[in-house]
Amino acid sequence: MSDQKLPLSQETRSLALASPGVRRMFERGRELAARYGADAIADLSLGNPDLPVPPELTEALVAVAQEARHGYLPNAGLPELRRTLADRAARESRRPVTAEGVVVTVGAAGGLAIALRALLDPGDEVILFSPYFSEYPLYVRLAGGCPVVAEGDREHLPDPEALRAAITPRTRAVILDNPNNPSGSLADAERLARLAAVLDAAEQPIWLISDEPYADIVFDGLRTPPVLDAFTNVIVVRSWSKTLSIPGERIGAVLVPADVPAFPELMTNLIFANRALGFVHAPAIWQRVLARVPDLAVDPAPYERRRNRLTELVRAAGLDVVTPRGAFYLFPAVPGDDQVFAELAAAQRLLVVPGSSFGRPGHVRMAYCVADEVIERAGTCLARVMKELPHE
Repeated sequence: MSDQKLPLSQETRSLALASPGVRRMFERGRELAARYGADAIADLSLGNPDLPVPPELTEALVAVAQEARHGYLPNAGLPELRRTLADRAARESRRPVTAEGVVVTVGAAGGLAIALRALLDPGDEVILFSPYFSEYPLYVRLAGGCPVVAEGDREHLPDPEALRAAITPRTRAVILDNPNNPSGSLADAERLARLAAVLDAAEQPIWLISDEPYADIVFDGLRTPPVLDAFTNVIVVRSWSKTLSIPGERIGAVLVPADVPAFPELMTNLIFANRALGFVHAPAIWQRVLARVPDLAVDPAPYERRRNRLTELVRAAGLDVVTPRGAFYLFPAVPGDDQVFAELAAAQRLLVVPGSSFGRPGHVRMAYCVADEVIERAGTCLARVMKELPHE
């Protein structure tokens, strides 16, 4: 047998080796839990919602399962669900949204993948606001594009002037997540209008891809402003992973208003990409469930309470942090190198993710979608970490 190695994709290998550290820290947490016991660590690494699913969801799931309808669906998804999602989007905005503008996807990740494939030619640029979800650069590169980073402001909000400076003749799209992961910042309607004005003034049409898995998890009496009313050339990506505490079920959707330019061609691209990339569509059983309970969502109040407590503990430890307005992450600034800080934290059995994974070094992400006792334990661990930091 030859000693030569079997050929593999070097491009895929290079992307895999450069993949973000969120999952690595999660696996590190599993190792520590196996060694010391789960009640001895504070794992704030992964945004894995712990709230129970609403009972109405369980009832709908049981009813649909008893119907035992598991056949193929259209590539764009269950017609009833597409109509329901379109009607809701049209009610919440002033734009025309129809069932023909909805594609059901395998989570928000699948929605972003088909949106980028539908828009990009090789070498096209996609602007990301820092801090950004750690996998955005990978999604862009896998679609043949080039990620370009525009720095957010001190409150981790997208900066219109940074956006203006990042636009080049190759800019095809901008990805915005609101509320933001990892910071929980929430851009209001005025901020969206300023961003839209920058895109409208560009020399070429630029798409806004709005990634909204946390749109229903906002605090302080606020709401996520509809991007459909702010941007002309817009594609919305939604997910129920966090809204219903079902991240493992992988179901989301892409919505496009019917009045965008080249609407038929764009929808053809999206539906084809959904099929050609191997997603086809989300599982049929979950599409039928959501068609029955389209407006259902978990109560975000427990997350808001945990946000308040973790913020208290982080500030008591001496770290600065911007109060998040949505999602379920805290993004405090840390002294020194954020990756070194994360390693020191792991040594004290506290799992956090370096801000470098999100394009903003000098911070760490802490997920507070965990039990109250884990947050209290995190405060104890963090106090030990701060004592272990080298002092100049």
